[in-house]
Amino acid sequence: MMVRSARFPSSFLPPSPSRNLTPIPHRLQGNTYSYTSATWLSEIRLASAGGIDGFALNLGTDSWQLAGLDLAFAASASSGTGFKLFLSLDMTVFGCSSYGQADQLKSLVTRYASHPNQAKYASKVLVGTFAGSDW
Repeated sequence: MMVRSARFPSSFLPPSPSRNLTPIPHRLQGNTYSYTSATWLSEIRLASAGGIDGFALNLGTDSWQLAGLDLAFAASASSGTGFKLFLSLDMTVFGCSSYGQADQLKSLVTRYASHPNQAKYASKVLVGTFAGSDW
């Protein structure tokens, strides 16, 4: 039995068998240092063939992680699978206590917002956050 809450819209309710779910596992950017375009393309095609619709890219602030985003998004586009990606930001390393830091986060998100393989929910850019040290 599904209980509807007066505080939350139905889109926030637990999934039911009649709802279409999109599996999107988290992919740790920190483990992709040696990835090339070919590596990303291979992983995306393999994941897509296995029924996975996209990756949440868990992201820190290392410059090579940020540069790797371009490779991941380019590979998702060239895969021909419709594979989606979205950023999941580690808020233990991304600052968010000043306007300058907020602008940096906004710039990072908007950099990929119009990419055809950017995951969206209700026509809005999907972005996640997590606190990496609070496991």
